[in-house]
Amino acid sequence: MSERRLSPKEIKRDIREDEVSSFISELFEWIFDHRRAVLAGIGGALLLAIAGLVGASYLGQRKAEVADELRRAIDVYQAPIVGRDEVPADDDGPRFTSEEERRAAAKEAFEAVRAEAGGDVAADVAGLYLAEIAAEEGDFDTARNLWRTFVERHGDHVLALSARINLYHLERQLGDAEAVAEELRQEIDNGGETMPLDVALYELGLTLEQLGQVEEAKLHYQRLLDEFSTSPYAPEARRRLGQA
Repeated sequence: MSERRLSPKEIKRDIREDEVSSFISELFEWIFDHRRAVLAGIGGALLLAIAGLVGASYLGQRKAEVADELRRAIDVYQAPIVGRDEVPADDDGPRFTSEEERRAAAKEAFEAVRAEAGGDVAADVAGLYLAEIAAEEGDFDTARNLWRTFVERHGDHVLALSARINLYHLERQLGDAEAVAEELRQEIDNGGETMPLDVALYELGLTLEQLGQVEEAKLHYQRLLDEFSTSPYAPEARRRLGQA
């Protein structure tokens, strides 16, 4: 398939019921082939957007009304924040005057998708968005449970990597860095079973730094540079080693 990245608008426009299977296959293939660039250059938010669009197109084959509901929820989540008298460039979609207003509307929309979708994949995709919203609101238990649910049900998919990383960041934030470090050490010892090794090395380095084990952290950053010199994490590892 083409190496050019599809924009969200192009993805939505190109979804047709008779092309769903081919579209999903190609998009999943692109995400997997570019997973490191996606993680480094696009970030978790757009990964979730891609996940939502994939879920929406998947549902378009099975349950059009849920697919449309999920698409609308994504539109709300990504809607622009504008002044009350300001007209955005794209004035056809939803828009809000504050982050809080948008977050509340998105939360309501994704909760409606989960209620409608039941145990379908759309419920878990909506859950990824709701986890982000919960974390922003300080509801860490809800965020943790939703991320864990996605990992447990879809652990072999590249999108689970985003949920795993979010869980590591959350556990470190909540003071459980020791457990995170142990899990990442096992991941590295196993050769990177659930995530690319450069990701595991970088996350372990961050975790060890938080634990005050700076010299050990440097060993992992150096290994990242030695074995994965083209990794998108390499510049930050180099900076943390004082080599930038």
